[in-house]
Amino acid sequence: MPIRLAVAILTLLFAFDAPAQSFPSKPIKLIVGFPAGGGSDAAARLTAQALAEKLGQPIVVENKPGANTILATQWVGAQPADGYTLLFVSASFAINPSLYKLETRASTSSTTTPSATSRRWRWWCSRRSSSSATTTCPRNR
Repeated sequence: MPIRLAVAILTLLFAFDAPAQSFPSKPIKLIVGFPAGGGSDAAARLTAQALAEKLGQPIVVENKPGANTILATQWVGAQPADGYTLLFVSASFAINPSLYKLETRASTSSTTTPSATSRRWRWWCSRRSSSSATTTCPRNR
């Protein structure tokens, strides 16, 4: 019993020893998977403005359009999980898994996965007719 009490007291003492860091301490990126000037971009900029006022840090809106937001989603997934990179999504985010065969990371290890560009190239090559694909697709050379 006295050992448990001593461990509990020591744990409480060390728990309050480290001061908490303030978040955020640097600008936050808000990634939008659509081109600038569209409805999603406008909504993201309004959200970023309100969020910047609440957090007291600037929010940088960055557009990464392409592949129905898959490129932006994969880019954000490859960033460090520190809370400084956010993804602004739309309904397509929930629909994409049913439309496209997407590769997901099973763990956070540094295993290499094919890039989005190589997947798009394979998709494009697979949709081409066999006569024109032999000259343009590298896998058929």
